[in-house]
Amino acid sequence: MDQTIRELFSGQNVQENQKKVMAFTSTQEGFLWAMKNTTNPEKVYSWFSLSVLTFWICHHPQNIPLVQLQSLLLDSLQFHIKSNNKEASNKLAVLFCAVTRWTFNGQTLCGEIANFAKNEETVQMALLLFSTFAEEYRNVDKKYHVPSQRIQWIKSTFQTESADIVKLLVIITQRGKVEALSAMSKYIGWVDTKALIEAGVFATLTQTVLVQQMVKPSLECLVEYLQSNKTPLDPHFHISIVSLTLKLLTIPDIPPQQILYLLIRTFEICVPRIPFDDTFLQIPRSLNAFLQTHKNDFTVVSTCFDVWAAFFDLPICGSLCISDEFGPIAEDTCRIILPLLFSASYSGITLLDTSKVGDEQSEFEIFIFNAYQVLMSLVDFQGHVVLPLIIEITNQTFLRLNEKRGVFTDGDICDISTASKLFLETSSNLLVHVDNLETLQKMYTPLITLLCALPNVHNEDAKIAATNLKSAIQTMYGTLHELCSTPTLLFVEQLLTLFIQTVTQCKEDKVCEQVVDLYFELVLACRPEVFNLNIVNEMMKDSVTFVRRFCSPARKYVAIGVSEIYVFPNTNSNFTKKDLEERFGVFQNFVSEIVVKPIIEMCQTNQFGEYPDVCKILKGIVKGKETLNGVNKQLIVGTLGRLISEIFPQALRVMDAHNIRVTLVTIREIIQYMSSALDERGIVEVLTIMMESFKGKIRSFVESGEKEINKTMCLVILIGEIYVKEWSHKTKGKSEVYTQTVMRLMNFVVDEVLTTLDDKSIGNELYRDSVSLFFNISEAVFNEVGNKVEFYVMVVQLVIKLIGMSDIELAKEVIEKIQLLGTTKKFFVQPIFKEMKVQFVVELLGIAVVTPHSIDDIVGLLYYVMDSDVPSLLVSFYNVLDLFFNKYPNISVENKNEVKSLFVNAQDMPTFTFAMSQFVNDMHCYLP
Repeated sequence: MDQTIRELFSGQNVQENQKKVMAFTSTQEGFLWAMKNTTNPEKVYSWFSLSVLTFWICHHPQNIPLVQLQSLLLDSLQFHIKSNNKEASNKLAVLFCAVTRWTFNGQTLCGEIANFAKNEETVQMALLLFSTFAEEYRNVDKKYHVPSQRIQWIKSTFQTESADIVKLLVIITQRGKVEALSAMSKYIGWVDTKALIEAGVFATLTQTVLVQQMVKPSLECLVEYLQSNKTPLDPHFHISIVSLTLKLLTIPDIPPQQILYLLIRTFEICVPRIPFDDTFLQIPRSLNAFLQTHKNDFTVVSTCFDVWAAFFDLPICGSLCISDEFGPIAEDTCRIILPLLFSASYSGITLLDTSKVGDEQSEFEIFIFNAYQVLMSLVDFQGHVVLPLIIEITNQTFLRLNEKRGVFTDGDICDISTASKLFLETSSNLLVHVDNLETLQKMYTPLITLLCALPNVHNEDAKIAATNLKSAIQTMYGTLHELCSTPTLLFVEQLLTLFIQTVTQCKEDKVCEQVVDLYFELVLACRPEVFNLNIVNEMMKDSVTFVRRFCSPARKYVAIGVSEIYVFPNTNSNFTKKDLEERFGVFQNFVSEIVVKPIIEMCQTNQFGEYPDVCKILKGIVKGKETLNGVNKQLIVGTLGRLISEIFPQALRVMDAHNIRVTLVTIREIIQYMSSALDERGIVEVLTIMMESFKGKIRSFVESGEKEINKTMCLVILIGEIYVKEWSHKTKGKSEVYTQTVMRLMNFVVDEVLTTLDDKSIGNELYRDSVSLFFNISEAVFNEVGNKVEFYVMVVQLVIKLIGMSDIELAKEVIEKIQLLGTTKKFFVQPIFKEMKVQFVVELLGIAVVTPHSIDDIVGLLYYVMDSDVPSLLVSFYNVLDLFFNKYPNISVENKNEVKSLFVNAQDMPTFTFAMSQFVNDMHCYLP
């Protein structure tokens, strides 16, 4: 076997040798081999022997000589420490702890280790074991399972011994052993403050924290202690901790991150226990000095922002930060932070990754956001001091960038975004003082000029800058409306003309969208006076010609904007029937020319080049209109009715996969926002076509990895879900068409989607959406199916199957949905379900014991099912356990009774949850 092991770890004949080695590991011969090889000088054998022992200790502790093994592990540990083999030493220490869990006799966990600590040759072994015991026992980690009663026994003994261990570790620390401090940090939170003071812990830490190699573990000790909630009430103690921490801020060689973390802990624990006086101002002064020293380390500066945030959350800040004495401190903070936000400071810092993964914020964005939070808090407390500084730097930035005439670097783009955000955050404070058009123009002209220069920028980040500039420029619209006068209207007309010119030049889609939004939002903001302007009047008279003046990408955004003007002509945004009659024909003609006719022509010619853009116009027309009154919605739906009921269903039969998906996205948007005004026939037709198209093909699509088709199928499910929810409210479940359609949807979801689910499908969004649709249908048609045995059997089987799979998120979704069905439709107290309830609970217990993920959700469902009616199954849980244990005849009667005793007092959710966690742990100990 030695040769096989050697070959395996050298990469020879891996598959065959792996099978042999795995089989060997689980034999008694393999265990005896491992016992003999823990100190083998050839690392391949000694390391593999530890893997074999791990297997036996984890899975078959009752079948090995634990006392003999414990002695062997101790000898092996001493050997590897002398050989300076840290990896093997750490592994052996963990195994020694695991064996001790089973051999522990209630006398002492750490007594023998203390003897090792007295000998210089074995002190390192003692410190390693102390650290390992703390890590393994203070939370009784369940990697190596031990029955619940023994766990409680060990925890109480460990807690009792912690004070004596800390005394010993203080003595070893004073001999200069850094590892003793590391071990102490794991015990200090278990010991009362009085005992710590008597042991000389704090006196030792105030010395070691100033010794370079001991700084880190000393800080860890202080942090652990502060988090223990055992600090005394004596304010002098807390004053000394805060003073020590502030002193550490001034020492150059102390790791900055750790000292800042300690400072945050002092804010939470110490500062609230100290009487208020002006000496608290020393905290922000010290933080400013520290920030100034470390301003080139952006990681440290970012953590400083977290410290500032914690400081501002303190109850004392309300009084402290509005005082005159805090003004100069706020000014200093602002002068330090503001330059750090611009590219001249961070351009060479590689730590600031500006890339994103999905919706995550980049490190740079987090840094900027945290800086804003500090600055805005300073504005709240000392606005008269801080605002002029912010205005000064934003003005300087806009002027500097305008001089570059649109030739921007990546850093410039970031600076535009940063200055825009600062302007946006402070604009409300500035606008309250604006009472004339001239001042307003002066404030905003640099931003508008910059925005109009962006079409010349071929940079991915230009769209970010455009978005931020747009948000900043929008802040003046309300004030423009308030300053309504002839000069103001002329300025508005100049702006509209400028925006149109900019859009005409624009090639970047996102930049174009922001400028078009500004144009139409300005029109909406200045209603009704703006309709007297020629530029707006001409647009409204012949909106079709106006839209066609623009090329892609602007045309779709302009068309959406024009539709907004039609739908929201008045400031109250609600039509009367007279409004509807006047505008219906004009709007219908606009939609027909810009949307409906082009779609019909594309379907007839099978040329779908501009189809996505036209569909985007459609989505823009309906998006966000769900809160409109019925008359307003009729204006929109009246022009789109034919598309839903006739054109889209016909087009779906001739389109390729990509355009089908574009169509379904559009339909989803329309019914999501306009369902209350739509006829259901077109939606039913769409769903019918798509169910026929996908029948019998879904599994093959999933296995082939066709992402486009998978997304399309998800859209069908989502459209089905909207239909089920929205038309249920409209028809109250009585429409024959509705009932027939949702039953077909349910059968489709079960037969075509959920029955194909297996572990290869983990994470596929299609299945999660289908589960949601299934349960929504179950709720919607419960009156129709709630008296059928087949329905309950289908639900129960589906729940058991899906929860038992290794897809954690899907299991949570299923549990949440079945509990919701229990709440809304009393599913668990229905007579038919009661007949299968006990077996259902037994099945859930079986899943809880073997599930690879957290059992918390399963436990919640178990309790919910059992406690859903009277007499509660919780009262007679022993009967359920008896049925469960029938599946495991090898478990002894003694062990079964021990497990049952866990539930004696489990009469509410917290006690039941705790009992279940112990039950699962014990079953892991007793099951083969």
